Amino acid sequence: MADWGEGYVTDINYTSGFYRELSPVWLATAATLLGFRAPPIGQPYTYAELGCGTGFGINLLAAANPQGRFWGFDFNPAHTAHARRLAEAAGSGNVEFHEASFQSMAAAGDWPTFDFLALHGVYSWVSRDNQLALQAFIRRFLKPGGLAYISYNCGVGWASMVPVQRMLRLYADKHPARSDVQGREALGFVQRLREGGAAFFGVHGDLPWWLDLAANADSHYIPHEFLNRDWTAVDFASMAEDCAHAKLAYLGSANLLENLDALSVPASLQPVLAAEDDPLLRQAILDFATNKVFRRDIYQKGLSPLTPQERLEAVKRIRLAPLQIPGPDEIRFKTPVGEASGQADVYGPLLTALGKGEMSLEAVAARPEMVGKNLADLIEVALLLIDGGYAHPLPGDTQAVTAQSFNRAVCEAMLNGHGYEFLAAPGLGGGIPASFTDMLAVLALTDEPGLDREGFVDAAWRLLEQNNRRLVKNGVMLDSKQASQAELQSIHAAFQSGKGDGWRRLGVLPAQSP
Repeated sequence: MADWGEGYVTDINYTSGFYRELSPVWLATAATLLGFRAPPIGQPYTYAELGCGTGFGINLLAAANPQGRFWGFDFNPAHTAHARRLAEAAGSGNVEFHEASFQSMAAAGDWPTFDFLALHGVYSWVSRDNQLALQAFIRRFLKPGGLAYISYNCGVGWASMVPVQRMLRLYADKHPARSDVQGREALGFVQRLREGGAAFFGVHGDLPWWLDLAANADSHYIPHEFLNRDWTAVDFASMAEDCAHAKLAYLGSANLLENLDALSVPASLQPVLAAEDDPLLRQAILDFATNKVFRRDIYQKGLSPLTPQERLEAVKRIRLAPLQIPGPDEIRFKTPVGEASGQADVYGPLLTALGKGEMSLEAVAARPEMVGKNLADLIEVALLLIDGGYAHPLPGDTQAVTAQSFNRAVCEAMLNGHGYEFLAAPGLGGGIPASFTDMLAVLALTDEPGLDREGFVDAAWRLLEQNNRRLVKNGVMLDSKQASQAELQSIHAAFQSGKGDGWRRLGVLPAQSP
């Protein structure tokens, strides 16, 4: 581990992912629904991610949100180089990356001020000095009224993992190797302790789930999650105190359903939560009630509450785009206390109507199934639809050219072995999951959006051949040209039956010529 790393894993890159909660439209919509004034995203704004890793997520956001200006900061030069290469390949002109430590960032005086700041997980993995530097940076460079997204390992849910992390780290320190090898071997050692009957694992019954999850995770994830010298599971009260030093106040959770008390704790604890009005104690109750593992908090620099009338008008202006339209009996919401079924007589017609195209919440409120519902009911419907993945808030008018250039670069990198799993969707101001075959189809359809089945199969097969790649179906590699072309026909049929049109509406793919 390099000396300049200050105990952080630096010999292998962090994984490349995208998290919807970091997008400006998600954060602004959450603030509005919770009754606070958010930075406007229909006009130019500034956004920074502190500790952006390889920069995939913020590159995607920049491509999907041309009206924003994005900055990515990371102290790892390999991460920064990767992020810049992707931005250059995508032709993105609204994102820049800086190799900088948190201390040097906080001390510098020439950064712009930001409307949005995002810290995904990093607070749990850095030293106290770095945490203080982050506080100083936020205090100096987040605009008044700006939003900060801060996610971190929660002390309650990680309590039993603290000694396990210490054991993983101790084993790795005693067995020098590359970090991914150390992580795999250290995890194997802990598994042997578990299988050998170590009493600790019998007392802490939740640990088998964690260990099995880690065993199946990306080999680069394990060391970055568990092997850093500084590793802290943070309780909400401590985080809120730290954020107060940066002039931040807690606004709500980016996990939208966690803002609904009725869905956040078991029914038996509802009276306990309802009787408590202290915000710190309320969040502690919520964390204990569900053994919270990971918090996704939204803070604001100077809370800016909307008046009731302002909130009503702002909520009504929110527009939703359909993502998936299930049957009435298939509507399910994953809540902090388990899965809940949606009321078929409410959500069934709503989703059917939404499936015909985007819809404002004002139009939702006017639907027959919403008769007699008040603003709180409308907000609950919106939170459920958005968090459940059935709908997504719209960012307003956006241009798709940069996003499509980014998507092409991502798909080409995927053919060259990069493990990217998302594409930019400017219609959502964020990203959508995409498989290997999805990305292959995007490459084939980007240059010629109107390819018929035969042309698509020929183009996609040519891409596979040129890059020495093969399709996999049901876990089996398709070696023959005949089998591959048959599968490519199925892929083309899927895009023709609706996926292609949906992705064109979202700007993932170019529009077809009339």
